Amino acid sequence: MALHSDITLDASKFSSDAGSEETKKFNEFIMDKMNSGPKWFQVGAAKYRDMSVKGQTVFPPPVVLDRGHPFSIPSREQGREIPCRVMRPKDGKEPVALFMYIHGGGWVLSSEKDVDGTLAHIADGANVVVVSVGYRLAPEHPFPQGPEDCDDAAKWLIDHAETVFGVQLQFIGGESAGGHLSMLTYLYLTRFRPDFRLSGLVLNYGVFDLSFLPQAQIFKKRDTLILDKELMEHYRAAFCPGMSLEQLRDPLVSPFYYDLSGLDLPPAMFACGTEDLLLDDTPRPKSTVGIIDPSVGAMLGFVNAVCVDAEERVWEPTVSESCGVREEEGDEQTAKGEDDAEAESTEAVVDFGGVEDEDRRKK
Repeated sequence: MALHSDITLDASKFSSDAGSEETKKFNEFIMDKMNSGPKWFQVGAAKYRDMSVKGQTVFPPPVVLDRGHPFSIPSREQGREIPCRVMRPKDGKEPVALFMYIHGGGWVLSSEKDVDGTLAHIADGANVVVVSVGYRLAPEHPFPQGPEDCDDAAKWLIDHAETVFGVQLQFIGGESAGGHLSMLTYLYLTRFRPDFRLSGLVLNYGVFDLSFLPQAQIFKKRDTLILDKELMEHYRAAFCPGMSLEQLRDPLVSPFYYDLSGLDLPPAMFACGTEDLLLDDTPRPKSTVGIIDPSVGAMLGFVNAVCVDAEERVWEPTVSESCGVREEEGDEQTAKGEDDAEAESTEAVVDFGGVEDEDRRKK
């Protein structure tokens, strides 16, 4: 009798030789760049943040768009505000939902102001208002201060988004450390706002086990490809100083260990490149509709990567095939591949945050 698996993986996609020549060339360029300047822990977090804004690191400075606007949300601490940034759909289009975005940066770097290109891409592509949360950063503000800011922002948006922005909070998502904080925020909401329902989570190359899964332990390249074990250990030490292995595996620190049984989980999209040490963190969806999208040959950060003309070594803030990102047609095909899951569920189908879900919004 032939045996059939409910889950089939194409092992060739996970080979280090997989990916287009353009993607491989881009990865080589990134490793060269990463080897040409100091790492954040060598100069200190505060100084490196300042260098990043001035374009003095191996990466170009963030591009700030005029259409983005500062905003603040009250913190649980009296008198303190959480800085945020708001991006609306272009051309005055009426949005259909609000997407709370949590930036990456190892819980140490970046800010709500550094990702305008990504915010605009989400706002325009999904026709949503995007609120980027400027949570407190380690090492000055270690766990749980950053997660508390994200939790405070989410609760405020649940209560006030429709009045302030004309739409309800329906999506939470982010990348890398932001994927981790997005999942933590959702878990906090299930505990303290159990009647609230999200329409979807977007978890791009998130880190969900801070004790490190096998890929994070053994992933090696000739030089750092955005993130390596050494960098990851420094990020973790800044965010969770002095934590034991047992403490790191607390489900409200590492959501990989959270018992999701019995929860009415929203649809979720998990995206990760196959050339990313966080790859093992990705395939654990237990949602009503879970889409896992491994981008062959892509490194950490490919969704909002800065792409390069490798011949001229000129950077430009775009997302392209050289970062392993598929065209919209491919995304539609992935969504269509979930038809069976859709038939079993009344929930929305995740399409990078651009989901309309009348049933959830009415609850």
